[in-house]
Amino acid sequence: MTTVGIGYGETNGNPQPLLISTASNTRGYSGGGNLMPGQTGATATGGGQGSAVDGIACASSMSNDFHVHFFLGIIYNGQEVAVPAGVGMVNPNPPNQYIYNGYPAPGPTAGAVPNQSWTANCYYDMHVHDNSGMIHVETANNNPQLCGSSSGNPPAQECNYPAPYTLKTFFDIWGINVTTSNFGPLTGPVVVYTTPSGYNSYSECGEQNNFVDVPCYTMSTSYSPWTGTLAQLEATPIYSHTVYWFVVGTPNPAGPTGSGLPNINWVEGDP
Repeated sequence: MTTVGIGYGETNGNPQPLLISTASNTRGYSGGGNLMPGQTGATATGGGQGSAVDGIACASSMSNDFHVHFFLGIIYNGQEVAVPAGVGMVNPNPPNQYIYNGYPAPGPTAGAVPNQSWTANCYYDMHVHDNSGMIHVETANNNPQLCGSSSGNPPAQECNYPAPYTLKTFFDIWGINVTTSNFGPLTGPVVVYTTPSGYNSYSECGEQNNFVDVPCYTMSTSYSPWTGTLAQLEATPIYSHTVYWFVVGTPNPAGPTGSGLPNINWVEGDP
C-alpha cells in the first residue's frame, strides 16, 4: 500500500487551482490563503481575511501553548488533490521558505524544514504551512491542557486530549463549502474515511519525554467510513494525528473499509 509523508514540506496530490483563494496577496502568492465570498465552492461569507472567525482572532504570531497536527486528504475522481499551503493565514508567503528553529532561514540550511508557507500578516489558530495535508492547531485557548513547546521543552504534558476546535472550525476559517455532494468546487458524491474517535498518536506510536515517537505511522487499516451525518463529523473532537480522507466523485479507490487509501508517515508530527 502507498505511504505518504506528512509535514516537512511534502506535497501530496496536485495543487488544485479551484481550492485556492482569489484574494489579492501582497507577498506574490497567487491564491494563497482563505477563500473569498462569491468564489466557486466558498461559503457565503468566505474564509477569514483578518476578522475573527468562530470567535478566533487572526493573531500576529502563532501560539505554541497547545500544538497538535491532524491530516486532511482529498481524493477527487480517483486523484489526490493537495490542501493548499497558506490556508488559515492572511497574505501568506508562497510555500518556498526554509524554517529553522521556528524562524525563516535565508535558504537551504542543515536541519531546516523546506517548502513552508510561514510569513504572513496574521495567523488563525488552525492553519496550513505546506502542501502535505498536515493541519496545525496552535492555540493558547486550551488551558490548563497545554502541551506545545511554550509549555516547556520537552512539553509539560502529552497532547493526548482533544483540541478546543473541530473540523468545522477549520472549514469556516478556510471558507470552504462542504456537503455530501461537494467539497468546495469539487462535485460528486462525498464519502469520508477517518480514524476512530479518540485515536491519537501517543497511544498508537508511543512517546518519549511527551513527544510522539517518530517515525509514527497511521496505517490504512485504521480507517473506516464515517456513517454519521456531516454535521456530526464536523463536531467530532480532533486529537493529535486524527486522519480525515474526503473522497469525492468516482471512482472511489478507498474500497469499502478505506484500506485502499495511503498509509501516513508523520515525518514532522510531534506532538
